[in-house]
Amino acid sequence: MKIPAEAFAWTSWSDLVPGQLVQQGDVWLLLVDIAMRDQRSRPALILTGENAGDAIDLARTETTAFLTIGGACSWRPMLEALPAAVGVQSEPGALLIGPQGPFLRTWYQGESRYAFDFHGTDVTDRVPARCPSAVRWSMGLFGPGLSAPAQLFVAGAVESIA
Repeated sequence: MKIPAEAFAWTSWSDLVPGQLVQQGDVWLLLVDIAMRDQRSRPALILTGENAGDAIDLARTETTAFLTIGGACSWRPMLEALPAAVGVQSEPGALLIGPQGPFLRTWYQGESRYAFDFHGTDVTDRVPARCPSAVRWSMGLFGPGLSAPAQLFVAGAVESIA
């Protein structure tokens, strides 16, 4: 499926905000909001690739600009099938469904386990003891010029189209 070029924007890491989806090389990231001592930090959850489920600080990387979703386009996580109920100790990067909607679990800087919704908000204190989990999920792009959602990537597998 082709994706309109206006679905993307090139932006500096300092202009990124929690909840933005960005691509760094062949890896997709979700900017998240973690209370940090360093106000220049830009924590992001790795969504694809062999480090999926880990978190990094974009301010500490050598990359200064990123491809992000722009214009009138939006994105949403998508499932091929409804996941079965399991405990929250699922694989890193798995999509879990909680009372407020989908979220992801991660470790950040080896310190603590966190949970984030797809707006980049820390929902760690709202994670239920058991909830449905999907190891494989995809990210759909919606917007003008798209008659159906375009698949940006599949999480749980190393593949990306953009």
